[in-house]
Amino acid sequence: MISFIGMSGRSSGAIRGKQISQYVGGNFFDYSKVNVDTLNKIVIFIRQKPPENFIKFLKSRGHIIGYDILDSPAGDFHFRNKIYNDMSPYTDDEFIDFYIVNNSFMKEEVKKISSKLIYTIPHHTVNFSNQRFSNGEGFKRIGYVGLPEQSGAIKKIKNISNNAGCKFSIYNPKNPEECISAFKEIDIGIVYIDPDDKRLEYILKFKPNTKLTNFQSFGIPTICSPYASFIEFGNNSCIFSNSDEKTRMAINTLISNKKLRKKISDHGYENSQRFLIKNIVEKKYGEIVKDFREIKK
Repeated sequence: MISFIGMSGRSSGAIRGKQISQYVGGNFFDYSKVNVDTLNKIVIFIRQKPPENFIKFLKSRGHIIGYDILDSPAGDFHFRNKIYNDMSPYTDDEFIDFYIVNNSFMKEEVKKISSKLIYTIPHHTVNFSNQRFSNGEGFKRIGYVGLPEQSGAIKKIKNISNNAGCKFSIYNPKNPEECISAFKEIDIGIVYIDPDDKRLEYILKFKPNTKLTNFQSFGIPTICSPYASFIEFGNNSCIFSNSDEKTRMAINTLISNKKLRKKISDHGYENSQRFLIKNIVEKKYGEIVKDFREIKK
């Protein structure tokens, strides 16, 4: 099957490595503690581009190498102030056999400089037990789930919410259990980036579908910025907003329109079933295994 190598202390390692490996019948290793003797034929590196010498070593052993780029361009811009004109820093066709990306925009960008197979794999939901917490009835609490610094519009959203008679809460869960607790409390989800945020372009292009898909998986109607991943995988089961005024109007509309809340809740929950981890593993990672089995023949 597949072995995954990533950062065990980061969400990327947990979500795209540990959790997937348990369902795909593989294993996961932290970058610093790789047991090469128990690596499977296919090895996927997560977020961090693998060192060339290590890739060469694995290739000499007959391994197939994949690289899950994730939202690395956004991370490099935000945390390291690095800006690239193309995706060349994230590719190495000499030793990497295939790439995994968050959305079709990224796939097209990688295709410009790579001839290798590229798989668009959306994130699975954190809702492993497929529970539904909302059917669109409530509207008293608006919630954002994620790192506070990832949304520069927190104060604006809080003011808009308070003026609309709602409580606004921020949740920064550290594990799936804390995620579940957070989503239980939220009536309306929000993922809104300040239009003046210097990171906006990179967030919209490269960030995954996680936040919207998680809200949808619990039936929570959501207002969100137009991430490329949200547009591709959200099935229009949300309200998109790219300005403070549109966000204010969207909040007031959802509060006053129960029928709309229920419609978005139902459609979002239905859409989210595609992103249950078992479906992502079977359809997406199963495709990788099948493709390279066919190539080997």
